[in-house]
Amino acid sequence: MSKLGYRQFGAFVLASVLAVTGFAAEKANQSSATARKEMEMLASKGITESLKVLQEQGAIYPFELLLEKNDKVRLVGYSGTVENKLPATEYAKVLIAEARSYADKHPELKAAAIFRMHSILGDKGQQIPGVWALVDHRSERPWIVFQPLVPSGEDRHYSLGDQIYQATDINLFEPVPEKN
Repeated sequence: MSKLGYRQFGAFVLASVLAVTGFAAEKANQSSATARKEMEMLASKGITESLKVLQEQGAIYPFELLLEKNDKVRLVGYSGTVENKLPATEYAKVLIAEARSYADKHPELKAAAIFRMHSILGDKGQQIPGVWALVDHRSERPWIVFQPLVPSGEDRHYSLGDQIYQATDINLFEPVPEKN
């Protein structure tokens, strides 16, 4: 091959590598966007259900939603007796451990979310109740979503505050490597 032939071949190989790399990066971005949408859907579905139960019963007991590869969403909640029911904060920890174990054994599980009641401190030092959600996906970093319930003056009447999103290190799946 002449010098020009090697240069053209080298340019062709370089262009091919860059095209494949660009395609792979675009595919990864699409995959990441899909994973984030799945996480948002799971969080939204769980918070909506939590708010319905809160309106009907005044409180929620921790539960989880599982998203499988066929896009089927499954609810997992407490099914024992009232006498054996753990305090909500302890049961939430049990759900996290069970979700991790289930995720390890079931690769068809794409995402999982755990929901419970939680309170945060407001600007004026007051307790603000709300729904706390830990949302994780096999291919994305987990986050916490908090839906504040702002008292509206009447007893047990609340309005929805702005949701708070925060990345977390509490994983339900094996941690996802950091993206550069």
